Amino acid sequence: MFYLQPEPSEPFRQLTAAVFERWPEAPPYRSAYVDAIPHLTVAHDVEEATLATIEREVAPQLPVRAWIEEAWLYAYDGERWHPRIRRPFG
Repeated sequence: MFYLQPEPSEPFRQLTAAVFERWPEAPPYRSAYVDAIPHLTVAHDVEEATLATIEREVAPQLPVRAWIEEAWLYAYDGERWHPRIRRPFG
């Protein structure tokens, strides 16, 4: 797996906690992790050679600087992730 972590991560941790507080029946990562790391998944479940290629191509473009204006909540249906809720910040 290859993912990017936001810096600072605390606002994203607070957002995750707020979402969980609102929907306790849907814990982040099904409660598999005590302290989930906020991140953006770039590659998951790919061969090592593919992962190495992705990392080599992405690395020179880091860090990514972005202004986050909205949040999207995705839900997994057992096969794919689908957007469920979209909310602006502020």
